[in-house]
This record gives sequence, C-alpha cells and structure tokens, in this order.
Amino acid sequence: MIPSPQKAADFRPDINGLRAVAVLLVVFYHLGVERFHGGFVGVDVFFVISGFLMTKLILGRLESGGFSLGGFYLARARRIVPALLVLCAAVLGFGALALPPVDYAATAWHAASAAGFLSNFAFLQESGYFEAAAAEKWLLHTWSLSVEWQFYLLFPLLVLAVGKMSRARVAIPAALGAVFLLSLGASVLWTSRDAASAYFLLPTRAWEMLAGGLVYLAGRRFKPSAMPGRLLEGAGLALIVFSALWFSADSAWPGYRAILPVAGAMLVILASNAQSLITTNPVARFIGDSSYSIYLWHWPVAVVLGLRGLTDDWRWVAFGIALSLLLGYLSYRLVETPSRSWRTSRKSEALAYAGATAVVVACGLSIQASDGFPGRLGANQQAYAASSAAIDDWVRTVPHCIDQGDIHSCESKGSEPGLVMFVGDSIAQQWFPRYGEKPAVAGPSVLFAARPGCPPVRDMEGYPFGMDCGRNAAKLWEIVRERRPQLLVLSSQWWLTYFYPTGELRGQACRREGDECVAITDLAQLERAFSTLERDIAEATARGTRVVLLDAPPWARVDYASARLTQLAEESLPLSIGKSWQLLSGFKAGRVDLAEGMKTIGSAGTPAAFFVPDTAANAPEQIMSDLLTRMASRSGARVVSSREFLCPDNRCPLADADGISIYKDAMHLRARYVRSDALQWLDRELGIDARPLKELKEGGRAKAPQRKLAEFQ
Repeated sequence: MIPSPQKAADFRPDINGLRAVAVLLVVFYHLGVERFHGGFVGVDVFFVISGFLMTKLILGRLESGGFSLGGFYLARARRIVPALLVLCAAVLGFGALALPPVDYAATAWHAASAAGFLSNFAFLQESGYFEAAAAEKWLLHTWSLSVEWQFYLLFPLLVLAVGKMSRARVAIPAALGAVFLLSLGASVLWTSRDAASAYFLLPTRAWEMLAGGLVYLAGRRFKPSAMPGRLLEGAGLALIVFSALWFSADSAWPGYRAILPVAGAMLVILASNAQSLITTNPVARFIGDSSYSIYLWHWPVAVVLGLRGLTDDWRWVAFGIALSLLLGYLSYRLVETPSRSWRTSRKSEALAYAGATAVVVACGLSIQASDGFPGRLGANQQAYAASSAAIDDWVRTVPHCIDQGDIHSCESKGSEPGLVMFVGDSIAQQWFPRYGEKPAVAGPSVLFAARPGCPPVRDMEGYPFGMDCGRNAAKLWEIVRERRPQLLVLSSQWWLTYFYPTGELRGQACRREGDECVAITDLAQLERAFSTLERDIAEATARGTRVVLLDAPPWARVDYASARLTQLAEESLPLSIGKSWQLLSGFKAGRVDLAEGMKTIGSAGTPAAFFVPDTAANAPEQIMSDLLTRMASRSGARVVSSREFLCPDNRCPLADADGISIYKDAMHLRARYVRSDALQWLDRELGIDARPLKELKEGGRAKAPQRKLAEFQ
C-alpha cells in the first residue's frame, strides 16, 4: 500500500493496476462484500509489489552509483509519512468529539504507535484472550505500514552488507533467496504455533516482500512475449482472486496458505503486460494512483459502518466503498501529490517529517496518559469510570505466578498441610481473587492452573480454533496427578464450548481417536467425548481427592458494563458513535443486537438484572448440567451450580446495589465481586475459607508481599 517510487519514464501501469486490484480486495473484505471473505490477501499482494519496487530502486541506483541510504529513507518518508500523519491527526480530532474515554485513550496509543511505525507490535500485544473486537480499533490497518517501514529500514542494509562482503554477481540474489526461504519457513512454522505473532511481525512477513525482489531479479533475465505474458497475468490474477474467495478469517495466516496470493502477484508482475484490459484500463489507473490513501481511509469508514451494524445492508456497503474511494482520492490530491513535489534541503525536509511525527506521537501519548480526557463526559464521568473499572477488574499481574507454555499457573503457599487446586479455563481463573490472591496465609496451599478458552477435557480439539485444547487439558491433568490435591475444583464454561445458546450443537469440536478427530454432532458423541474427563475424575477420587465440578456464572447474554459505557458516551459526546451490537462468544452469528439485549435488563428491575426462565430440557445449560451430574455420580464427584445461589427466583443480578456491574463482560465475574461477601455461599459449598477478605485494602486489592511478578492471565 506504499506509493510507488517510480518516475514517469519508468512507470509500470500493470503494477499500478495490480495495486488497484489489491486495495479493492481489502476494501471489499473490510466492508463485508459478500464472498470476499479472504480479501485480506490484498495486503500480501501489496507486500510483493513493495518488495519488487524497493529491490528495483536499490539495485538500479547501486549499479549506476547513485544510491544514498539517507536519500532512500527520506524518499520513503516523503511518500508515506504525510498522508499517514494526516489520517492519525484526523482520527484524534474526531475522537475528541465522538469516542468515549476508554476508546479514545486506546486510539491515541494506536495513533502514536502508527506514527512511530510500531503499531504492529502494539496490536500484537492486544491480541490476547480478552482482546477488543477489531472493529473498534480505528487504526488497526496501520500494522502493515509498520511492517513495511521496518522492511525498508533493514532491506537496504542487507543489500549493502552483502555487496560489501562479495562482489560476485550471484551474491545478492543468493542472499535474498536464502533470507526468503528462512522467512517462509519461519512463517509456516510460526503460524501453526503462534498465529498472532506470525501475522503481525516482520520475520514471518519478510518473505512476501522478498518474493517481489526475486521477481525483479528473475525479470531481468526473463521477458515474456505477448501471449505468454497474458497467460502469466491471467494465472496470477486467478490465484489472487481465488485466494480472496476461498480463504477466510478462520484461515491461519500467513503460513503456507499465503503462498497462493504471493505467487499470483509474482506472476502478474513477471508478465509485465502493459496492454492488460484488467490492470491498465483507466479505472484501474485511477484507483491504483490513489491506492495508498484509499487503504488509509477505508478502514475508519469500515469501523463507523461496523459499529452501527450497517455492513449487512448492501446500500451502506456501496456507500462505504464510494466514500473510501472519495476520501482516498482527496488525500491523494491534497496530501500525497503536494508532499511529493515539495522540495527543500534534505535536512529541512527530514526535520519537518520528524517534527510532525513527534507532534502526533506526543498528542497520542498525552491523550493516553490522561485516560482519554474523561472530563468530556461531564456529569456522567463518575458513572463511566465505575463501569470502565468493572471491565478492567480482572486479575492480570499478581505475585507467585508462572506461565508454563499455554498453561497459566499461580500457587499461594499456605501455613498448613494440604493443597486445593482450581483447574479449568478463564472461569476457573475468575475465582483467584477470592482463594488465591494472597500468599502465605493460614490454611492449605491453593494452586490455580488454567488454559483460558479450554475446558479441562483431554482429547477434545477443533473449538475454540487454534487453542490446542486437548493437549493443554492433558498437561493440566498431569499437574493434578503430580500434586495430588486434597480438593480439586474443576470450573469451566462447559456448555458454551459445545453448544449455541439455542441448544444446537456447534459441530466444530471433535474427539481425538488415534490419528483422527471425530466431529461431535450429537449428544451421545458428546457424552462419549466426556468419558475421558470421567476417567480422570474417577482416578483422582480413587486417590482420595475430593472433586467438585463448579459451573460458570449465569451467562448474561449482554455485556452490561460495555453497554453502560455506550449509553453514557451517547448522552455526553456530540458525535458519539456507539456500537449498536455486541460481539459475544457463543452466538452463531457472532453479533448480538444491543437494544434487544438491554430490553431483557430493563424488564428485570433495579439494580440491573436479567431473568432466566425455568430451565427447559433442551436448554444447553441444562443439557450440560445433566451430563455433568451423571458423570459426577459415576466418578465420585459433586456438582455445584452457581446459578442456584446467584439467581434467586430466576433473577440474576448484573449490578450491585450501587448500580455497578458485577460482571467484567457477559460471562466473567469481576474481581471486586468475587472478593465480596456475596460469594460466601461458595465458601460453604467448597468447604474452604476465602483467605484475603478481611485483609483487603480500600478499593478491593489484597495486601501481598512484593515478589517477582508474572502474568496470570
């Protein structure tokens, strides 16, 4: 998506048209055009184009003796920085009138990181279990610009270093080929192990840009004639379009799958078809010229439409595409073109870019440091802060914790013999503030071991995607066998992993049987799949361990704390763009209409609560509760239902007496509520004492010795 550095005499209209194809695929994907669920491959095409152009520029000027490293960097800044800074400044200015403090602070941090070309690292850090929806991140798309800029910084240094070490003609091609293979191998391996890092980081993306460089080197020796060129171009475009139609957000990326669109881009560039009907027509030329700015501006447009739930309406989608093209054209004419023709001394130009970047970075950091200027909310500031605190109230950094790969483990050493273990997913983790937050206290030791997102059931795979749940569950049970606790509490969001809220089985989970993973498509298969858990429990009870199966808090079906933030912002900010939906795990469609969800709360009285009907036989909670009860009776365990205690008369609270949410989202209780006296019923059911309650500071944090800190979540 970086503008082409070519002069008019060296202009490749086919590459300019390929940029048009790439940006349209990205725009179609982000605006929800039907069938283009793999349009993100346009970014991979951009990477190939950038690698081709940079290799051509650097080697051409090295051969002519006119290459300057400082001049190269300045030229890249001239073409990239002005339009990017204008976008960041516009988003920050708009955010002051439209974004609530939490979102404004996050967007300001993203603007600062984007201006500093570090946003790929920023977004990687936010890609954890409780990450915000992508549709709420106004500058998410700048990650690719950061990756490209990092490539621009390092690539000429590599070429210069190889050229100094060897003057052999094959030295640079061989070096580029070797790094290409290393990066491709890392991408394939890393994508299967850590998809987020592989997606956002240069080492696993560099091969795509180096592929463009290799095409340039090949093109110096191979010049296809007209007919072969048209065939190459057709094959390349077919690969790109096929990738855009075939792949989806569920495809692990980049990895080996990205080879298809990258190969397609390589073929189109190698074809060098200057008479192409697809890439050299006037429309392709127009869009290609503005493609960088279109890319910059299309994503904020997509965010606005997405927040309002308008991407399912083709009229709004068409409007969004047209608006993206218009804003991109205006940015191209009013920002890109003047900045390219602006000439002054190199030093003055570099200082101007550095100074403008510093201003945007400083503004972003100051907004973030002020927590998004909450004073903009006026009388709603205090209520907003309370709801925001609920969302953030989750154990993140605590003493006595370690990470064992994907397993998060925390042990509180007690002064008496014995061990209590909490094992499961993030639902098990939520009990930590009550039973494990304070180390070195009276009573037995308490150990928490969890894999967020995964029930503790061995041999179960498939859903959630890419979490390797079966293998991690086996690790958890190895810890149980090794530590032999006196009390084992298995706590998980049992049903949501296997059912939709309607009671329909997902059909995405499977049971590992030898080399096969058999899909779970009916209740009999689900019960057979849970037989491994039953055997593990029976083995534990045979060793003398008391086992309790503790279910999750009632699923609220609406994220009340986030909904309150939206309501308060809409009342206070003149241009507020609040979400009309919520992204909740569990729903087949993924999105839940916020107005409908809030209606269920409104009918429940004050403080906020939601009603659950008498449990129907086909409700997923009841189906799973019955399964767990049967399994517990056969294996010697006991089932404790949180709903029984949290929802008297089927009325489940969402807020405390002060109107502050007791949930951090739709399914996890916030730490403040978990510590409170409201959960004394759980102490009685488990037969253990909540250890830090009487020693809490004001504000709900436990006093604890300052030991080495580690991430629990």
